Amino acid sequence: MRNQQSDSNAISLIRSASIVVNYAGGEKDAGDVVNRIKAEGGNAISIRADISKISEIESLFAQTIDAFGKVDILVNNA
Repeated sequence: MRNQQSDSNAISLIRSASIVVNYAGGEKDAGDVVNRIKAEGGNAISIRADISKISEIESLFAQTIDAFGKVDILVNNA
């Protein structure tokens, strides 16, 4: 169940973090998420990577570091 405080916390995080949306096959959905983050004042990109493949994980992190310089928070939602 969502409430105003959790929504406010989410918006604060979105506005203060650079966010990478990883996707394996849902490019349009990932783009929609990026657009929603940007609409809330955030900074986001999407990167395609199959996280069952080490080389793609390495590429995901390399692209993230190229774009934002570092990784502060990693959330895996499988």
